[in-house]
Amino acid sequence: MKKSLIWHLVLPIVGIFIPCLVIVAWVVPALVSKNAQEEAIVSAQRTAEQFKTIRAYYTKNVVGKVVGKEGLKASFNHKSE
Repeated sequence: MKKSLIWHLVLPIVGIFIPCLVIVAWVVPALVSKNAQEEAIVSAQRTAEQFKTIRAYYTKNVVGKVVGKEGLKASFNHKSE
């Protein structure tokens, strides 16, 4: 029995497609995870820098003006002092 032309075309395509699909299913999750971790680190560093900038501004422009006033003192324990 002769194989039809369709089998000669379909089998190589399926033979290539399935291994490629397996490789993609194995590689993509690892790349996504790595990229998410790198982006989280960059975002956290950016947020830390923003907090440092805000703290420096507050220390210079708010605490700096209050420290010299009579009856006021600067303290990290602002709730009870």
